[in-house]
Amino acid sequence: MDLAVGTAVMLIQPGDETTPVRFTSVPQYLVAIEEGAHGKVDNVYRRMRLKAEAIKQHWVDAEIPDRLQRMIDEKPTDEIDLLEATVLDVQRGDYDYMVIWPDGKTAIVERKMKSSPWIVARFMKVAGEVYGRGPLITALPDIKTLNKTLELLLKNASLSIAGVYTAADDGVLNPQTIRITPGAIIPVARNGGPQGESLKQLPRSGDFNVSQIVINDLRMNVKKILLDDTLPPDNMSARSATEIAERMKELAQNLGSAFGRLITETMVPVVSRVLYVMDERGMIEMPLRVNGLEVKVSPVSPIAQAQNMGDIEKITQWVQLSQALGPEGMMAPRMGAIADYVADKLGVPAELRTTPEERQMAMQQAAEMAQMAAQQGMVDGGQAMEQQGMVEGE
Repeated sequence: MDLAVGTAVMLIQPGDETTPVRFTSVPQYLVAIEEGAHGKVDNVYRRMRLKAEAIKQHWVDAEIPDRLQRMIDEKPTDEIDLLEATVLDVQRGDYDYMVIWPDGKTAIVERKMKSSPWIVARFMKVAGEVYGRGPLITALPDIKTLNKTLELLLKNASLSIAGVYTAADDGVLNPQTIRITPGAIIPVARNGGPQGESLKQLPRSGDFNVSQIVINDLRMNVKKILLDDTLPPDNMSARSATEIAERMKELAQNLGSAFGRLITETMVPVVSRVLYVMDERGMIEMPLRVNGLEVKVSPVSPIAQAQNMGDIEKITQWVQLSQALGPEGMMAPRMGAIADYVADKLGVPAELRTTPEERQMAMQQAAEMAQMAAQQGMVDGGQAMEQQGMVEGE
């Protein structure tokens, strides 16, 4: 939900034996971020309020000043304002982590960390801005218009059920005691005559049925901006597979620019941080380096697969054109390499695919079987000719 607005912040910290890794979603209004080189978020600051008795539980290595300790002992349930700062030291290449008590102007926690616990993801980013912009910002004008239209529609419906009336001050009708309910009888002096009606309905400005058209258009526009290209309801006409594939392709194109940023600022940092926490807790036997020689992060989500379909379509078209060019064109594609490439793009597990050695062995077996069949055919043909010669001689 935060990412839909534009900027999502998550805190990944070591846990206990039951929960080795703890994920905490932090609201954006509690966090201030600073960019470093190349537009990367390096420094993160957070305002937080904790119960006094929970400070030592939250930070075991916290050095509590005497005045703060007295406050904890006297009123342990009172909340204490704290500032949390994670700052990158460019020269050392690590992070300074501090927790500051503003009232005492004292740092109660100071640590050196090799990995930042903060994951700051931005859906899209405008040049010159630090915080991101999400699709909800683009759809906000239509959402406000839709809400206002629904408000007017409900007001019009309430006027249709119970309209606005005018009451004559004739000494008989008491507007304070009138209850307009179905089947109610209101005593009045007269319902006509020279002085006019004692109770008369105030005419409304008109019908509001046209609002349904406006509402449907606004809803479709909001869903499109928020990338909600879902399938039509069951009561609609059937959709072809081509239409569904085109919808997925359009969704991949609309999300393509943001998808790359999400991989860079969300997926890779989360995997790197979790592996670091697991390594720190001794859950991994050897240190791992993400996107290096040991571990490579590769997205395999449906949206990533939808983007890979474009590459597969190009390969398929090339193979079809090569086959149409005759024997020389059919020799151009390396079918084994193409099969491996398509399987990688589709995310097919390696244990379900044949290796090049297995394919070579299968081709050799097929050639041997074909050669054996040809030899057997020649033998059978020779025997048939001998038998035919013997019959003719007789």
